[in-house]
Amino acid sequence: MPLRHIRKSHPEINIESCTCKTAIPEHGSHCYKATCYQTAKLLAEELNLPAEKYTVTFQSRLTKDWLSPFTDSVLADKAKAGYKNILIASPAFVTDCLETLVELEIEYSKLFIENGGKNLSLVKSLNDADYWVNALHKILQ
Repeated sequence: MPLRHIRKSHPEINIESCTCKTAIPEHGSHCYKATCYQTAKLLAEELNLPAEKYTVTFQSRLTKDWLSPFTDSVLADKAKAGYKNILIASPAFVTDCLETLVELEIEYSKLFIENGGKNLSLVKSLNDADYWVNALHKILQ
């Protein structure tokens, strides 16, 4: 996501000093960055995963002026720091696509291993699972 889009969603708030990493601010319900951090926080709480055991990153950038930290850089750094196994979840996607299957699962796995990691696994998206289709049906009703 280009930073300019985040700035447009709340021009009065400086995205560099925004508190959305720790708590969703009042303006956050319309901010992609804030909702990403909130989603990660809620998932971690549900999984009893402490904050030091997960990292929120952003992928698919075209320039340096996109949301960061960048997934590829973080994965390379984690591998160089001695992490051997990484599990990636991409809750922004409800179906697997080129960004999840090729970029995350294949390309980033190769990057992680090239930098000293051993195994990068991807949590598959909801895709056409019955529970997701049923939930979506209820939401649409």
